[in-house]
Amino acid sequence: MLELPPHFDDETAEPGGGTVERFRDGSRRIIRAALAANGGRVYGAAGAARALGLKPSTLQSKMLKLGIKGAGRAGR
Repeated sequence: MLELPPHFDDETAEPGGGTVERFRDGSRRIIRAALAANGGRVYGAAGAARALGLKPSTLQSKMLKLGIKGAGRAGR
């Protein structure tokens, strides 16, 4: 069985004693910022998906998984 050092037990601990942002939290923050910067749009040349370098369907999937509410299809 693999045993991890004690600092791996705390989800926010960093070996140097600082804190790191959890991946899900960072992803949520970045997606929300992209949506805000693109007027809530997911699709199109001025959409958050393009700004993030993702396919719109991939971004929608990530939004669903992270619990981010978007403008929906009407917000195209």
